[in-house]
Parts: sequence; C-alpha cells; structure tokens
Amino acid sequence: MLAVMTATGPENLSSSARKTALVVARVSLYLGLIFGMALGAGAVMFLLVSPQTFPNPAERWLVGGVFIGLSAMSFGFAGMGKSRIEKLKASGS
Repeated sequence: MLAVMTATGPENLSSSARKTALVVARVSLYLGLIFGMALGAGAVMFLLVSPQTFPNPAERWLVGGVFIGLSAMSFGFAGMGKSRIEKLKASGS
C-alpha cells in the first residue's frame, strides 16, 4: 500500500487506504521518537553517567558513537513519518 502511495501519490488512495497509511505513518513517527530518545539517553549514559562500564576511552566512544548514530537514524525515521502524515492530511482535505 505504501509502495502504491509513493508511486502514484497520496491523492489517489481510497479513504480506507489513506486511514491505514496515516496509522502506519503515525506508528513510525512515534516509534522513531521513542527509540531516538532512548538511544540518545543510552549514549549519554555510556559517555557521561557511567564511564566505568567501558574503562577504555576508545571503546566507550565507539559504543557512544553507535548509540548516537542509531539515535539520529531513529529521529530521521520520525521525520519521514511526520512528512508522510503532512502529505496524507493535505491530500485528504
């Protein structure tokens, strides 16, 4: 269904398909925000709060960098979900 929407545009979707696409976009928005905040908090925890978990600074920054990268990707998915919601709402009115 989302592949159809990206190929033809949201204005060509039926009402039920538009509602389903809105639900999927909202789920991706909220999951992206939740995972982004959780992974960002994990990066702060590994880098600043409990640095003794990884006593080697290279390991600590490697783990923190991975968490920061995953957090940024999660916020990117949230941004894609938000833009999809805006497109669907604009085409539905």
